[in-house]
Parts: sequence; structure tokens; C-alpha cells
Amino acid sequence: MKFLRLLILLIFCAGIKTLTNCSDPRFVPIFDVPIMNQALFDRIVLRINQEGIKTSINKARVIKVAGEHTAKRMRTILICEDLIPSEIDPWNIFNIRRWTYTDFERDKDFRRTHKQMLIDHIKTIDEIGDAQITITFGQWDLPITANVMITPIPGIDLNANQDIIESVTKILKFAILQLLDENIIITDNDGLILYGTPPFLGFTDGKWQAVTR
Repeated sequence: MKFLRLLILLIFCAGIKTLTNCSDPRFVPIFDVPIMNQALFDRIVLRINQEGIKTSINKARVIKVAGEHTAKRMRTILICEDLIPSEIDPWNIFNIRRWTYTDFERDKDFRRTHKQMLIDHIKTIDEIGDAQITITFGQWDLPITANVMITPIPGIDLNANQDIIESVTKILKFAILQLLDENIIITDNDGLILYGTPPFLGFTDGKWQAVTR
């Protein structure tokens, strides 16, 4: 009899735990607004399911996933695969407002926080282990530039995986207003240039070297 009571208690507790997980407040939205395009909504849900990620969808059609890291990873995937709904302001993806020259120069904490948010999204790409970013806002009619150094996980050849590089460029252009393709430089942790031609470097003696202006 005691064993039967214990078994019933365990089943009851398991049921409570399951219900609690279903309404876990740690579930966070991928986007803060509903997705009204039904076809795109279905494609997004399908893509999330392909990653094996559990979702919570409310009556307002807001899709939530478990944890901020998972939400960042799915935002990155959707950016890279052009699955961002047109009714969503691209900047909403990063849950922060757009960078401007004034913000960037005025507030170092603002700069540091937003750069880290950008790095966090890049690092959600499965093949990337780490990333460092330098952003320069143009002065005297010089353009905005972004220089990224990415460290792949062991066994990944970034030079042979241009899809990864394309994904990084898409994230950068989503995050930084008026950043153009030609002003993006991406290298690996060994200094190999994976994307772009640095205007501030010269090719001398078979390697890139700094040029004094």
C-alpha cells in the first residue's frame, strides 16, 4: 500500500512538473510582434521544428522558444535564410535600437553593450566558436566599416564554407545602419582574409601589410 501511494505521488508530481514546463516563464519570443503572413508563419515554424526546438505559440501568433540563447540562435538562422517577416522592423530582431554615429561616439557603455549583442548573435552560428568586432563610424565623409575576426570550432575550414561568411555579413548589415558590403572585412583567427579587401592594407611581399596614410 505504501508503495502504491508513493507511485501515485510520483506520477502526480511529474504531472505538475510537465504543466509547469509548458508555461515556463523562461520562454522568450523570437519576435515581439505577431507574424500575420500565414505562409511565412508556417515556414518559420517548420524551420524551428527542423532544429528540434520546442515552441510556445500564443493566440496572438507570437512564437516563443526556451531561453534567450535559443531565441538568438533562431533569429540568426532566420536572418541568414531570409525568413524575416516584412512587418517586422529588422532592428526588432536584436531587441535594441539602431546604432547612430552620435550614440556610438557619445556612450562607451552603449557601444560595448551593442557590440556584445552582435557578437552573441554571430556566435550562435554552429560553426563559429568566437568572434571579435571593430566598428568604425565614418568621419569626414569616410564610410562606416566593420572588421570581424571569427574563430571556427575545431575541424571547420571557414574558407571552404562561404555560407558561414555570408551569414555573418547578413547579421552585420541587419545590425548596423548604412553598412555596405564593400566596407565589411572578415578574417579568421589566423589573419586569413575571408571576405572583402581592406582599403587600409597593401599587398606586399606576398602578404597583407598595413599602409601608412
